[in-house]
Amino acid sequence: MKRKLLGIFSCILMIAVLASMAVMPASAYTYEYDGEIVSSSVVMKSLDTGEILYSKDADTVRYPASITKIMTYIIVAENVTDIENERAEIKQEIISMLDGTGSSMSGLQEKIGQSITIKDLLYCLMLPSGNDAALVLADYVAGSVDGFVDMMNEKAVELGCENTHFMNPHGLHDPNHYTTANDMMKISEYALGTYMYKEIFGTATYYCEGDDYPVYTSNKMIDENRGEDLYYPYATGGKTGFTDEAGRCLVATAEKDGYSYIVVELYADPFVSYMATMTDARDLFNWAFDTFELREVAMTDVPVCNEPVKYSSGDGNVLLSAESNFITLMPVDTKDTDIEIIPQIEELQAPINAGDVVGTALVKYKGEDYATFNLVATETVERSDLMFFLGTFGSVVLSPWFVILAVVFVCLLLVYIIVVKTLSNRNNARVKQYRDFK
Repeated sequence: MKRKLLGIFSCILMIAVLASMAVMPASAYTYEYDGEIVSSSVVMKSLDTGEILYSKDADTVRYPASITKIMTYIIVAENVTDIENERAEIKQEIISMLDGTGSSMSGLQEKIGQSITIKDLLYCLMLPSGNDAALVLADYVAGSVDGFVDMMNEKAVELGCENTHFMNPHGLHDPNHYTTANDMMKISEYALGTYMYKEIFGTATYYCEGDDYPVYTSNKMIDENRGEDLYYPYATGGKTGFTDEAGRCLVATAEKDGYSYIVVELYADPFVSYMATMTDARDLFNWAFDTFELREVAMTDVPVCNEPVKYSSGDGNVLLSAESNFITLMPVDTKDTDIEIIPQIEELQAPINAGDVVGTALVKYKGEDYATFNLVATETVERSDLMFFLGTFGSVVLSPWFVILAVVFVCLLLVYIIVVKTLSNRNNARVKQYRDFK
């Protein structure tokens, strides 16, 4: 009986020394823009840090019109081996698919039976927003427009788009052809890394092979000669879109003094302003250029804090620093006193290796949660086996569960002793009676 009680007690002690971990959620900070934005859904992002500086109804489902062609560009760029030299035939049956649609065209109806380079077709797709070019490219890449649209939808899923579905490669209205500003931002950012996209995206005038007349961009922000009051000297690229149902849409980029931004705008009512998306983009770009600058909040070579380490074989402390340089955009008038870094560290125990992530730090800006970043150990901390044994034993002994179990054990032991004593006394009494009887 004694062995059984000791075995149960040992198992309970082993369970009592298990530890638990906690996870701290990250926080976000949003800035307010006090200007007027006509576009219904907007998201603006830094291309340098990935921060979203402005957002307005960015998850509302809307129609994308011709900015659909950004996804069309992606599929072509990733599925054509030699964009500059491969050629696609301009087929009558493909161009005829647009009859009666009132589509924006790039002049391919004048080149039926000819072969055009994929490069020229991409310029026709993006600059004048040629629906004809979109269909020719779709047919060339996938063998059918429907097959190409399937590729577009598969890519949207791959890019993490949650509320996007395409029905065609050009953007003509279909109730099942939709996206959101946030999804379109994912698509647009990805497109910036595809072959020749930035070059074509930022071109105002282009001559296709053998042509005496150029194709012009529909984005007046980058057209110094034709843009008039809408020309914006810091604009680096853009793709427009328009249908009655989608309103005015725009994806645009701009750069100034080493700072780069991208904006996505969906549904600006054309009856409110003819080119409201472009004036909205200009105003947002100017706001960002004038308001923000890069700031080094935490660097890997500058310790954030010095934290105690249990069971350490050394001095019992370890310096913690940012896992990577934390550089963010903040208003130019930000003071050092506006920023507070608060380590969020659970109890540290040796051993710890240099570079191990051991916690996070919360960044506060003017008293509000701004962001979090990981903290890592700057050095290795070895464990003292003696300190570990003493500390573990002490923690177990002082724990409430140990006290409860100890009381239970003592009670059981007392019961056992009493039972054994009682049985022993009874046996002794029987022996005495037996002896007296004899």
